[in-house]
Amino acid sequence: MLFLQFKHYWVNKLEKDTQIYTSSVFLMGLGECGGNLVGEYINKEKEGGGLERVTGYLILNTNRYDLVKVREKYKVPPENILMFGDTPMGVGGRFMEAYNLVEVWWDAIAEQIRNLGGDAASTFIILTSTGGGTGCGATPALIRKIRETFGSSGRVYVYVLGVLPFEDQTSEALNTIWLLHRLLQEPEKGESADLAILLSNRTMLRRRLQYERTMVMDILSSRLGIDIADVNQLSTLVTASELPFSSKILEQTFVDIVNPLIVQTLIKLLQLSTFTPGKNIFPVTDMADIANKLDTISIPAIFTEIPYQAVVDEQGKIDMDGLAMFLQEVVNVAIKYYSLVDIQEDPKASSVLYLLSGPKGIVDVHLDRPIKEALNNYIAEGAAVTPTFIQYDSWEVPMDLLILLGLPKLQEIRDIVDEAEKLIKLHSGSKIKERWFLKSKGVSKEVLVEALNEIKDLFDIGGNSSE
Repeated sequence: MLFLQFKHYWVNKLEKDTQIYTSSVFLMGLGECGGNLVGEYINKEKEGGGLERVTGYLILNTNRYDLVKVREKYKVPPENILMFGDTPMGVGGRFMEAYNLVEVWWDAIAEQIRNLGGDAASTFIILTSTGGGTGCGATPALIRKIRETFGSSGRVYVYVLGVLPFEDQTSEALNTIWLLHRLLQEPEKGESADLAILLSNRTMLRRRLQYERTMVMDILSSRLGIDIADVNQLSTLVTASELPFSSKILEQTFVDIVNPLIVQTLIKLLQLSTFTPGKNIFPVTDMADIANKLDTISIPAIFTEIPYQAVVDEQGKIDMDGLAMFLQEVVNVAIKYYSLVDIQEDPKASSVLYLLSGPKGIVDVHLDRPIKEALNNYIAEGAAVTPTFIQYDSWEVPMDLLILLGLPKLQEIRDIVDEAEKLIKLHSGSKIKERWFLKSKGVSKEVLVEALNEIKDLFDIGGNSSE
């Protein structure tokens, strides 16, 4: 027994020692949303034996209270947390204040990144909400400072995983428009993301309510202390003027329900960051390739634990033709029902990259053709589709599919544009009313109107706003 334990220890040690990082990845959780996501990701990875996919992480916020909550909830070491700014309560929705604070506090932020090994990273991934003041404002400033400081000796890629706001949050919708506009600026300005993967609170909550209703209802009933018997009751909760709990508690409960979907997507994405014994990536693909193959704005759709056993014949052999047809339906289901932002009926994506992972006995290049045939229903004419196969020697590894759709047409972006436009109109009409923009956001109305119009052009949403 002692010999077996000794052997198991050295096998595990050998696997870790022979692990090769194809892209050294440093995670940054920004604001309350980003801090929770990084905390949940770190805990999830530790459950599996350690942080094998990232070289380090840092959680940043302008709000001291939110940092304390994250530290206590996820047991985050103090060296992995940093508050920047002089006001303990944060910047609120005034995103330009967070933008400027990054410049003021950059020396302290950069030193913390170096101490955690981030100066050796080739890829930084910023996780944040697009609508919060800290996340919205600090993200483009961080991108610029990261490139200036850590990109002098080689190309540094910066990804953003941005979580879109819930419905009817017009102030956060306006922040989102400004941030998306900044992330899509010319590379020469230094604030554009190499890749921005958008995820939707409203869509992810709807997905989990539709397909994991019992689990979600149990969480809501337990957390909120009330009996929720029907999904339709949620709309009543959201719009009710009097609740037995604060709206903040309700929102945080919803966030805790959807965060695992975001973490799951991040884990699948980071499969590309390491080579380990018993794992092969074909064609050879790393984190940089994802950014180079996709449009800057991309949407994930994920189908995990594909039941390929359904096409095993009576002799125990896999019917490969049957598997090909089965995967075409998996693609349809993943995009229509499991995308993490609601995809329109005809999204006309400009680019696609997919990651198919699983046992090497079934995951191979012969599956590329049927997958591409299924994807043709969702892409624009001439759009490139890039396949990546992640093969494992073990048959115990599940078969998963992650699809990244580059620049698809999105109803949700239309809704966010509409909400932002309403807020701009509300505060337009006189110089006194328009002072609200500088007071509440830190920028002029003209800056926000320009951002709104360019986002409308990008996503083919008719009519420019002149308000």
